[in-house]
Amino acid sequence: MRGYSQVLAVMATENILRELEVIDRQFGVFAGDFRSPDGYWFTVFGRPGFEDTWGWRVIGHHLSLSFTIVAQRYLTVTPLAMGALPIPAGVLDPLGAHGRMAFDVLNSLSPDLRRRAVIHDVAPADFVTRQVPLVGEEEWSDHVDLGIVGYTITDDDRAALRFVKNAPSGVSGADLGASEIAAVRELLLHYVETASDEISARYREQILRGDPGKLVFAWAGGTRPDTAHYYRISTESLLVEADNAVGAGQHKHTVWRDLTNDLGHDLLLDHYAQHGRDGEHLNRRLVSNRATTDDVLRTDAWHPPQVYVTRR
Repeated sequence: MRGYSQVLAVMATENILRELEVIDRQFGVFAGDFRSPDGYWFTVFGRPGFEDTWGWRVIGHHLSLSFTIVAQRYLTVTPLAMGALPIPAGVLDPLGAHGRMAFDVLNSLSPDLRRRAVIHDVAPADFVTRQVPLVGEEEWSDHVDLGIVGYTITDDDRAALRFVKNAPSGVSGADLGASEIAAVRELLLHYVETASDEISARYREQILRGDPGKLVFAWAGGTRPDTAHYYRISTESLLVEADNAVGAGQHKHTVWRDLTNDLGHDLLLDHYAQHGRDGEHLNRRLVSNRATTDDVLRTDAWHPPQVYVTRR
């Protein structure tokens, strides 16, 4: 429910942005199509159906939700990205709680721990992991935000901000007290629990049972809400990034990622290894019910359809 209402709030904020920006941009009669809450698109990948492996996505300004269904048994929901502008937009504040919780974590740290948590005095222009479909062993941010000029970082900044999967920078849970570990975990869960109850419960158990020494909190940029700032939380398998650099704390981008299973990566590899790219149910329909493991009767009359791409 919370995740669904956050998505609706992100979409509804487009009405506020249209009123704030249309005068400067002078869209005139086209203003109704600018920053519209109807400007979101649904895309389906593959063939939706029982036992099939397929996916769907909803995407638009400040929203990217990807769902992958594997053999009608498994569902993945990452990467899950939301943004907010302005902050807050009247009573609409879809990411406000996230920011307040993050500053509470930062301000609760002792001076020594805060110095270790703040990995750089400059925030990245956008996600350090950018928009790669699978996070690599080491990722560097871009120099600028995607499509927005005016906030630029240097190669030295990028090096200081880089994310190394097996050795992430920041302060580790091994150095935090019990209350501080609980606060970082709750912030991470605040992202994870935007998913359905079943998926959220699975991730909650994974996070709470995880080794605190693998929990890392990192901060960059300013340490006040009205400054350009960034934070991330990582575990062995999860990563959250929140960037609020463009607009000095008034333009926030967040993403929640599963480091091994974004877009169903691991599940799909395992699925294809077992059943081939044609799917389990198609293989069953091409094998005689009377066949044994030593006497498989398979027809050659069926072949996977060819995919043709037309370029225009």
